[in-house]
Amino acid sequence: MSESERPLRVCVAGITGWTGRAVPQAVSAAPALVLVSGVWLVAASSGWDFGQLWVALALAAFVVAFLLGAVYLSRAALALGKLADCVLSPRAGHVNRLEDQAQVCKTGRYAVVSSAFPHFGEEDCLRGTRGSGTIFFGWCNLRCVFCQNWEISWEGEGREASADALADMMLRLQQIGCHNVNLVSPSHVVAQIIAAVEIAARRGLSLPLVYNSGGYDSLEGLALLDGLLRGACGLMPGASLTDVYVRIFRLWDSGRISEAKSLFYRFQPFLVFGLQHLELFIGMEKEILVRRGIFTSARLRTPTPVFDDQYQQQAEEWIDFVLKLTEEEKTYAAP
Repeated sequence: MSESERPLRVCVAGITGWTGRAVPQAVSAAPALVLVSGVWLVAASSGWDFGQLWVALALAAFVVAFLLGAVYLSRAALALGKLADCVLSPRAGHVNRLEDQAQVCKTGRYAVVSSAFPHFGEEDCLRGTRGSGTIFFGWCNLRCVFCQNWEISWEGEGREASADALADMMLRLQQIGCHNVNLVSPSHVVAQIIAAVEIAARRGLSLPLVYNSGGYDSLEGLALLDGLLRGACGLMPGASLTDVYVRIFRLWDSGRISEAKSLFYRFQPFLVFGLQHLELFIGMEKEILVRRGIFTSARLRTPTPVFDDQYQQQAEEWIDFVLKLTEEEKTYAAP
């Protein structure tokens, strides 16, 4: 069977593994029909004597109904149901997004899509020779004040898309030859994505999915991804000096304000230098992650600016500085 002919696999609710079987469109009514039949059989039986044929048939019907319900329970239905009291973001707004209520993520029932196109600016392993099939979602639950995509993440540039429309985008990206479907800022629309993937998979989607998250995801949202056919491929690199940020926060939160300010002011020149240019900062971040033993390569995606020798020297000096600062902070016990 070719990749394009691969049927949708349905995750068995509460059970590890896959059925590996295609889902007929008419099967959704089967569990309800069998369940009603089972109830009728129990009601029609003259007693609960398990030796009676009617009772035995009723129990068998209940077992079949349970198994069918477990096997064919839609992962999309589970995900969309969580929007009624939304906890699919660490901010846990507890609003009914099915009725278009929204808080931080500014997104109601339907995902907002800013653009969908072959992206050739991603890392080589994603873009390949035919591009990464990137879908940019409007709004974001992380709300970084320095976001490079401000119009998308803060102003919600884009249009609402139904599950069918989003599935069409995925299939179109596959049709034009993209190597993957790259979901950018997906954390707040994970339920809508799952609903779309379920439709697209039935219609022949076979590309890998890249869950291109900022890392601010809830456990409830991530757990829903376990049922997707192709799975999630990882996260974009984040802060290389999280432990320093955490120490500053803990000092401040414990009332040691002067110590928190002192540490931040020592760290601030590194941020000022790096944030002159986003690619410069990303390069410094990756180099720090390599030197700390977290990454194995500091290679940047292409195309990227080439900085002159003076910039390179200054970057090296600041990297050395913050690494020494990090080692110094390890000698202090966290408050």
